[in-house]
Amino acid sequence: MKKQIAIIILVFTAGIVAGWYFFGTSDDEHTHEAVVDKDEVHTCPMHPQIRQDGFGSCPICGMDLVPVDAVDESESFTEIRMSETAIRLAHIRTMKVSSQIPEKKLELNGRIETDERRTSTQTAHLPGRIERLYITYTGEFVRRGQRLASIYSPELVAAQRELFEALKHEETRPVLVRAARQKLKQWKLSDEQIRQIEEKGEVQTEIDIYADVSGVVVRRNVTTGDYFSAGTVLFEISDLSKVWVVFEAYEEDLSWINVGDTVTFSAGDRSEQKMTARVEFVDPYVDERTRIARVRTSLDNRDGRFRPGMFLNGVIHSKFDQFGKVITVPKTAVLWGGKTSVVYVKKPGVEETIFQFREVVLGEHLGDSYIILDGLKEGEEIAVHGAFSIDAAAQLSGKASLMGRHLLEVEEIEFIVDVGDFKDETPEAFKAQLSKLFTAYLSLSEALIETDYAAANNALPDVEAALNEMDMTLLASDAHDLWMEHLDALEKAMHDMKDAGDIEHLRHAFEPFSDVLAASVESFGVKDIEVYHQFCPMAFDDRGAWWLSDTALIANPYFGDVMLRCGEVKEREFKKAAPEKESARRQQEPGHVH
Repeated sequence: MKKQIAIIILVFTAGIVAGWYFFGTSDDEHTHEAVVDKDEVHTCPMHPQIRQDGFGSCPICGMDLVPVDAVDESESFTEIRMSETAIRLAHIRTMKVSSQIPEKKLELNGRIETDERRTSTQTAHLPGRIERLYITYTGEFVRRGQRLASIYSPELVAAQRELFEALKHEETRPVLVRAARQKLKQWKLSDEQIRQIEEKGEVQTEIDIYADVSGVVVRRNVTTGDYFSAGTVLFEISDLSKVWVVFEAYEEDLSWINVGDTVTFSAGDRSEQKMTARVEFVDPYVDERTRIARVRTSLDNRDGRFRPGMFLNGVIHSKFDQFGKVITVPKTAVLWGGKTSVVYVKKPGVEETIFQFREVVLGEHLGDSYIILDGLKEGEEIAVHGAFSIDAAAQLSGKASLMGRHLLEVEEIEFIVDVGDFKDETPEAFKAQLSKLFTAYLSLSEALIETDYAAANNALPDVEAALNEMDMTLLASDAHDLWMEHLDALEKAMHDMKDAGDIEHLRHAFEPFSDVLAASVESFGVKDIEVYHQFCPMAFDDRGAWWLSDTALIANPYFGDVMLRCGEVKEREFKKAAPEKESARRQQEPGHVH
């Protein structure tokens, strides 16, 4: 019995050992693999900043998280990686940019007007009274030669009597007859009217007035019984068989409109019927109140369907080849915030889709596109649809974005320069050169105040030229050595400003240039210019920054119109040259050569 129990225990123990041997290792391995799966990093296709271990849902949009195949930590601050799922969900589309002759689509509002050249007046050529009117309302159509009114005129009665008297002596004095007839003709009586008067042989107290032209009566200025004097306009008649179409163009669009351009337009009630005409005239002036100029073309209206006062919608597609071929991008590709414009460029040469944040300088607005003056090259691929989704993902990921452009990585540059008191011994010629440099600096500052990168970039050559004209040989001893330190720092800052690439980087490089220039002005002085030291405590994430001005009025070059008046005039404290440095300068002065 004991032997049987021992056998059972032995078999049971062997089973346990065999089970551990065959299944124990496998279980451990599977358990380990499960942990790995559980700990695998997952992210949201639409919000890549969301990272967590294991599966789950995005806390922002609720989408299922997907595994991160590989996290590339080498991505630039200005780059954002987008998965194919995110691109598909955000409906992102791209295109390669190319150079072309810019074409601008101008949408213009206009209306039908009477052709001034086809408007006539029926004027009274002698004083009188309206006896009868045959045209009783405005808008009535009349034909040339149609009777308009009958008038009574004492002068006309007297002239008829003179004619009858002259006719009695026609054989002996024909000159008097011709003179009497000519007098009636000057009052615009026709030969037929004069012949009828002579045939009747009696004075006619009423004379009819006939229309000189065919058209529509647009104004009736008299009524029955009215007295009028010579020169009074009785009727205005307009020929509407041809009318003007007058469009309104804003002054910024006038450079795109030329005589001869084709205008396609339609009336409000006939929007499906497109008509075309050529621009015949562009007003040489702009209305001071509305800032609008009139653009005119003509329209055949023999069927009378177009009436003065009707509104029209017109479009001009104008090519402006004075620019030559330029890069243009669709309007939907540009994200615009104040004076900063951004596009997202697809990074070339990589397997996955990476978009790069890129600031661009916009040129003319072409209706549904923009001219790009700077920031893009031909052949680069940009996002033309869904750019806002890319920017939002970049912002949430802490990357460079339009809304978070203040986060752009900028190399902070700090110059620590000495200042000395050499105003009394500095030659006037050197002070004049420093004044010229300061004046060029003010032009650069003004462009930064306006947040105009193109203007700032254009001002840099003048600053550099003024810096290069500084004559170091005018200074001697310690003043010379100190200027050489300042010059090195100014040239370094000048180099950084030229390489800035955008307005914000230029502002960062402008700060050290301002600091060194301030030290130079304090050390050597300027000629015939007031210099104010101004400080903004909020510049560069509340670090603060100084700049120089020739007026006490605050105009902040670091913020521009965002916070134009942020700052104050303050006394600047400068670091004086160390005594040992002054001593070293004196020791090397006898043999010092530059």
